[in-house]
Amino acid sequence: MRATRFVTLSVSLAVAVSACGAPAAPSDGDMRDASVSRDAALDADVVDEDSSVGCGPDEHECNGVCREDGENDPATGCRLGCGAPCPGGTDAICEPDGTCGLTACTPMTCEEQDAICGLVDDGCGRRRSCGTCDATQGERCVSGMCVCEGDSNEPNDSPSAAPALGAVDDSDDPPAMTIEGTIHTASDEDWYRVDVVDGGFDGNPIIVAEIVSAPAGPNYEIAAYYVCNAGGDTSRCTAGGSDNMLGRGCTSAGVASDRVALDTECNTTTDSGALYVRVRAAGWAGVCGGYSANIQVR
Repeated sequence: MRATRFVTLSVSLAVAVSACGAPAAPSDGDMRDASVSRDAALDADVVDEDSSVGCGPDEHECNGVCREDGENDPATGCRLGCGAPCPGGTDAICEPDGTCGLTACTPMTCEEQDAICGLVDDGCGRRRSCGTCDATQGERCVSGMCVCEGDSNEPNDSPSAAPALGAVDDSDDPPAMTIEGTIHTASDEDWYRVDVVDGGFDGNPIIVAEIVSAPAGPNYEIAAYYVCNAGGDTSRCTAGGSDNMLGRGCTSAGVASDRVALDTECNTTTDSGALYVRVRAAGWAGVCGGYSANIQVR
C-alpha cells in the first residue's frame, strides 16, 4: 500500500509542477499577423509612413534615418530629398511627387535667334542649320547673318586709304578709267585716287565721274574732289551738287543723275593735282553686288 501511494503522489506533483512552470499557449485571437501588407494598411487608412524604416506621416527615410519632408525646392533635393541639391543645375525642378526632375528643353528656332544662315546653337546642346547665303552675290555668313563680302580694295574708307589708280595726262585725252567695287555695309565708303597731270595744252583738266551700273535698291552716290598740288584751289562743279569737304568738288547726292563734272582751276602756273573719287550707297540695307564707275580726265 505504501508503494502505491508514493507513485500517485509523484505523478500528481509532476502534473502540478508542469502546470505552474510553462506559460499558457496563446489563442488564435491573441496573435498579430506580421505579414499584413503595407498596401492593405494604406487601403484601410491605417498608416501614412515610410515602411522601409517605419517612418511616420510627413516623414521619409534618408540613409536609414527618418527625416521630415522638406520644401519642394530643387536646391535641397525637393520634398523627399535628403538635403543635397537636385542634379541638373538650373534645369532641375521638383516633380509633383516630391522627387527631382529636369525641365523639358524646347529648342530655339532660327527666327527666335534672328539667324538666317549658318549653324547656330538651339539652346539644348545641339546646333541647327538656318540656311545659306548667296555666294554668287558676294554674300557670306557671319554670326547668323548674310553680309556682303568686301572687295579687293578694302580697306579704302577714307581719302588717306584710297588706292592709287595711276597718273593720267589731260593732254593725252586718255580713255575712261573703270573702277569696280562693292559696298558691303551701311557705313562703307570706297575711295580712289588718280594723279592728274596738266599737260599744258587745251586748257585745264576737266574731270567727269559717273556710276555705270549698281545693284537695285539703294541709291548709289558718286563724288569727285580735286586738290591742287600747288594750292590755290578754285575748281568749279559743273554737274552735280557742290561739295568742298576735300579741296573743291561735287557730288551726285541729292540730284537725279549719278554723274558729276568738275572744271579744275588752281590759280598757279600748273593745274596738276590729285583727284579723289568716292562711291557710297544711301539707304543701303544689305543688298550685295558690285558697282561699276567710269572716271574721265580730258
